[in-house]
Amino acid sequence: MRTSTTATCLIVLGKRKLPIGMKSTLKPKKYVTNRRGQKVGVVLDIEDFKKMLADIEELESIRAYDAAKDSGDQAIAFLKATQEIERSRK
Repeated sequence: MRTSTTATCLIVLGKRKLPIGMKSTLKPKKYVTNRRGQKVGVVLDIEDFKKMLADIEELESIRAYDAAKDSGDQAIAFLKATQEIERSRK
């Protein structure tokens, strides 16, 4: 089995896309196969899994920021936003 440890990533800054070559920090994977030998799952080291979850959460935050920025809505201070939310709950 041949695995690649190099991936290509695009980082989006505003409207520009910058290709960046990145080396994978994940260790080689072990696959779970069915009776036909088809890959149906993967076994990861727990530290790799935790890093993947953290990376996904960070990406979700970046996407939420980009969506908020592109929405054209007016930005308000965090304290003011929390006060408005608390008022709406009463």
